[in-house]
Amino acid sequence: MKITEAVYRVLEFLPDDVLKTRAKQQALAVLEAATRKKPAPKLHEDIEVLENYLKLAKHCGWISDINFLILSKEYGRIQAGLGAEITNYKPKITNKPQIPNQNIKSTQTPVGDFSERQTKIIDILKKKEKAQVADLIKQLPRITKRTIRRDLDVLLKEKAVVRVGEFNQVFYRLPVR
Repeated sequence: MKITEAVYRVLEFLPDDVLKTRAKQQALAVLEAATRKKPAPKLHEDIEVLENYLKLAKHCGWISDINFLILSKEYGRIQAGLGAEITNYKPKITNKPQIPNQNIKSTQTPVGDFSERQTKIIDILKKKEKAQVADLIKQLPRITKRTIRRDLDVLLKEKAVVRVGEFNQVFYRLPVR
């Protein structure tokens, strides 16, 4: 299916290898279930889990809104095309992305205990008030863009910084207290 190829192409840009691997495995599970003559009732759940992985990646800024919408729409079509044998299925509706199997070990630092790089990012934001990733790369030339994004994700998660804007106009700033 072309949708699985599209998911793989989009997932290639994810910096989180655990999420990338699990999302790819889930896309294959959906493909396998969808290509059977009689799709398994579990197909709805498989699609929901995959969409939650994609929501998480979108929330972290690793997948664009348009790519997420296209993939969600296509998986919605797959669900709509399922036979009458699973029409009574009622998916759980959640507003937050969920990752099944919470046994993923976190490599992030504890709350309030930031790395030297993360502290430098906070110091830059104190001086400049707001900055884009490109600005941070200029200030921290020996650190890769990917690492800066990971550090920003940690700082966002810990509410030490705030993301403002969309698409190419994303800025980071310190929260108003």
